[in-house]
Amino acid sequence: MFETTTRCPAGIVESNAVAQWTARIGGGLLLATSFAVSAAPVPVPEILHYKFDEAGTTVTNHASAPPAGTETGSILGSLVQGGSFSAIAGELTGTGQSSSSDYVNTNWVTSLPGSWTISFFTSAVPASSTLWYIFGDVNAGGFRCFTNGVAGPNNWILRGTGITDVYVNGAAVTAPHMTTYVYDQSVNTIYGYLDGALVTTVAQSGAPAISGPGPFKVGGYSTSSGLNGNMADYRLYSHALTDAEVANLYAYITTQTPLTTDTSHVDVTCNGGTDGTATAIPTGGTPPFTYSWSPSGGTDVTATGLVAGTYTVTVTDDFGDTAQADANVIEPTAIVFSTTTLPDATQFTAYSTSVAASGGTGSITYAQTGGTLPAGVTLASDGTLAGTPTEGGSFTFTVTATDGNSCGAPMDFTLLVDDTIFTNGFDGP
Repeated sequence: MFETTTRCPAGIVESNAVAQWTARIGGGLLLATSFAVSAAPVPVPEILHYKFDEAGTTVTNHASAPPAGTETGSILGSLVQGGSFSAIAGELTGTGQSSSSDYVNTNWVTSLPGSWTISFFTSAVPASSTLWYIFGDVNAGGFRCFTNGVAGPNNWILRGTGITDVYVNGAAVTAPHMTTYVYDQSVNTIYGYLDGALVTTVAQSGAPAISGPGPFKVGGYSTSSGLNGNMADYRLYSHALTDAEVANLYAYITTQTPLTTDTSHVDVTCNGGTDGTATAIPTGGTPPFTYSWSPSGGTDVTATGLVAGTYTVTVTDDFGDTAQADANVIEPTAIVFSTTTLPDATQFTAYSTSVAASGGTGSITYAQTGGTLPAGVTLASDGTLAGTPTEGGSFTFTVTATDGNSCGAPMDFTLLVDDTIFTNGFDGP
């Protein structure tokens, strides 16, 4: 008969990670089954989230609700951030110096009254008998995490007042590993994960006492020897992550590539038209992608039916990462006639003038599209209006100027043909 852990098997998750389900047989043997499943958005920590991907001694806290004063932390002593732990994570590097001088001051007044999750990556941790501490607060019930000593080589141990020790074995080594501790207050249990898989479950005899005036240190603890090696993606949540979320977090940091996006667009054909389009071109990230265009454009990769304007697309990948880009859809200038009136003509007298318009795209051609021209007068495609009118009177007609995109603008003209000389000279007294 199987005695499984109290948490749901990590196989029942949505994650790109190789999920592992650990079960105990008869109090001794551990079995692990692994298989791959799909990705899901990664929750953002509420309290602390350090990516260590900046230059200098200030580290940004990317938490969703950072406590007052914790918007940035200070990297002190010989600790250095930067480098490239993964495609999306930098790293904090230490050499095991005293935590009295070498640590990240989070500026956080330590307080974890309910459920919580702490997750981090380490690598390049050398074999040694020296105790190296990587986070904690001596003023908060001695809450701390370290390797060597009672932890044993290659292992991380979580300790503190009211906490029954929680070991994550095999994580404090040269190779990169993610260690995650999850305290679920509802069952008063701390769970330990290695690389997204549940490896230990420790019921607590009493409620952990994790509260104090600070400072909460990352990369060190009290005055003890601090981080020796690399730390990446330090996260502190004010709630308990699920198995699925822990597994998915591991997949995210180890497989994700930075998501960026560009756009292409097709301009509006005619001034005032609505046939512009814009297309998002994401790079990196983890598909499938979703799209949201503003101020309009819908939720497809290509926004259609656009008027001239600037459109912003937000691309979201399967892990919940987002990227934005703008597309500037333009329209041709309006086709406007510079000719608005025509000189008068005289019956049976050669006549020549022209109409002209500007704007639009490319060259403009002209055509009569309505009304009547006097007999003997024609309009050429270049706008020349010429001929010898053989009838007199007032003639109203429409000329349409058409550009290279087949966009047209009409203009009404009136041509007066004077026949007075013939009326008075041949029909008068």
